[in-house]
Amino acid sequence: MHSTRITALSYSIPSTSLTHQQLQDRFGAEKMDRIAESTGIRNRRVCAIRQIGSDLAYASAEKILNSGDIARDSIDLLIVATQMPDYLLPTTACILQHKLGLQPTCAAFDINLGCSQLVYAHSVAHAMLVAGIATRALVITFDTPSKIIDPNDMTVVPLFGDGATAAILDTDHSGNGYQDFILGTDGSEHEALIWRQSGLQRTESEKSVAPKPMTMEGQKIFLFTLQTVPKYIRELLRRNHIEQTSIAFFALHQASGLIVSSLAKKLKLETTQYNRIYQQYGNSGGSTVGISLWHALAENKLVSGDQIILSAFGVGLSWGNALYQIGDELPYLY
Repeated sequence: MHSTRITALSYSIPSTSLTHQQLQDRFGAEKMDRIAESTGIRNRRVCAIRQIGSDLAYASAEKILNSGDIARDSIDLLIVATQMPDYLLPTTACILQHKLGLQPTCAAFDINLGCSQLVYAHSVAHAMLVAGIATRALVITFDTPSKIIDPNDMTVVPLFGDGATAAILDTDHSGNGYQDFILGTDGSEHEALIWRQSGLQRTESEKSVAPKPMTMEGQKIFLFTLQTVPKYIRELLRRNHIEQTSIAFFALHQASGLIVSSLAKKLKLETTQYNRIYQQYGNSGGSTVGISLWHALAENKLVSGDQIILSAFGVGLSWGNALYQIGDELPYLY
């Protein structure tokens, strides 16, 4: 059976931290202590003033490409998933294709998606590799929420950090790697997480003004997650004839401590079956699933033969779950 596997994986985060102490100074200690207790987030990494998401994306990819393990001219597909690109036109993928020194024969395009971006982007790369359209894919995810939120909005500032991942996907003939994907959307709730005036959907009076800060209705996101995500994880397992007890690890979107712990409770997960990287980095959007997987591998939580679930969900509202089997060769980590 033809499949695809992650050959290499890396991530990059900014060096600048936005600490709990700094937010106590901004919003007040009592309020921030209460929020931190609920979210579990006491630190988040945010870009410097002159740093943008594609800088993190470039750094992630260069970690892999500079290693010498992956030849630049062997990559014929570049997918960049983000909702905070350098420009709306041209795509950030075209810019990164040049900066990374990839061949002109490399197809390059963006996928405009947020929280679910890694699973969606990996599913597209998987499909193109299995179809024979490409032979090796570099898939990059990044978002920089800190750039588009109101620094005085106490509902979002404590949650979000910035980050990027890069992964090499190759065709696999052993039956390991990606086994299946299940994707979905509920656009009726698209206003639950929105960056207004950031595109062309504007009234006449809005045409000359800057985008408004991103806003989020946290309760709607929370309810959506608990009602939707477990349902489709179970459906993914059902249609692959796999019992949940066979899953070694769940790489969950690290939205917040409340969401991760509530989701784990609903799925009846053991504490060893997922991790909590939000504590260190905050919610860095669609890259959290890849960063979660990277840490699970780096901490030797996964071995050959393990079956895992990658689960991403959020803005859109959208969700993506993937079933993956670890092969004899674990991904190289950078």
